[in-house]
Amino acid sequence: MMDETDRGSSTCIMLVPDESYRSRRPGTTEHHLTLAYFGRFPEGAMEPARLRQALPNIAKNIGYKIPAVANATGLFPDRDKYALVDLIDGIGTFYARKIVESMFGMASGGYDTAEVKIDYTHGFTPHITRAYVTADQVAQQPTLTLPGSPFEFTFESIGVWHGEYHYEVAL
Repeated sequence: MMDETDRGSSTCIMLVPDESYRSRRPGTTEHHLTLAYFGRFPEGAMEPARLRQALPNIAKNIGYKIPAVANATGLFPDRDKYALVDLIDGIGTFYARKIVESMFGMASGGYDTAEVKIDYTHGFTPHITRAYVTADQVAQQPTLTLPGSPFEFTFESIGVWHGEYHYEVAL
């Protein structure tokens, strides 16, 4: 039976928040908002390299650091656990997604024949995952899901993450 690692590493385009977000969430291990998921590819596959080559152009088209607000918390199901997330408000994340869609998504006009394309099994609800929790942890600590005070921050870079390999470009 094939396990997850045999299928390669997840490959995504991520928005990366600035220090003001990271300092508010020190327990979060990988601070990012998944802008687009592309699937799993083995090490050395060409798809992550093609995305990395496109990244400076994507950053140029975005053209600015993206202001955002962490203003709610939520739980997303993830197999036998839940992703505890900060829900992110800020229209800039949708504009950034639209740029990626125009290059690698259904809006590109060549999605069916594209070598690199968005995998739509991962939806787009702007969020940053803070931790993975079980139902028992939520039941024992229900305040986990209570939103704190909203706070502003910016996304300062965009990156292609392929497993543990992260390539980022400043916005």
